Amino acid sequence: MKKLGYLQLVNNNEFALKSLKILMVLPLLLARRIEEGFIDIKQYAIIHHVNLRRLFNYYERFWLRKIGAPLLSVYKKKFRTNNNVESFHNKLRQTFQTSHPNIWAFLRWSLFIEYKCEILLLLVNSFTCPPKG
Repeated sequence: MKKLGYLQLVNNNEFALKSLKILMVLPLLLARRIEEGFIDIKQYAIIHHVNLRRLFNYYERFWLRKIGAPLLSVYKKKFRTNNNVESFHNKLRQTFQTSHPNIWAFLRWSLFIEYKCEILLLLVNSFTCPPKG
């Protein structure tokens, strides 16, 4: 946003911020609905007099045309990120339901994960199929 010169606009204009937030969740839609959603976001911005033309041009040119909606969509996919660290942090947040758990909750969870991994490793080493989930 800063590179495109929109940081101040998004920080000071609720409609610009909402347009950006909606744009960021487009990949949650079915692939065939992403383009329709994109058009709706552009219309929302126009109606509310928000000029995000360069952002919309970039999004359309790169994400919709070059990458394509089928690859962009994460609808009903188990993993919605290709960043393993981000996925791990999301799992941590879901587990603790807070960004900063106390040390005892963190250690308890860490020990549980270690135990679970040890069991899976033993199963793999004994050629037994591990349980799903």
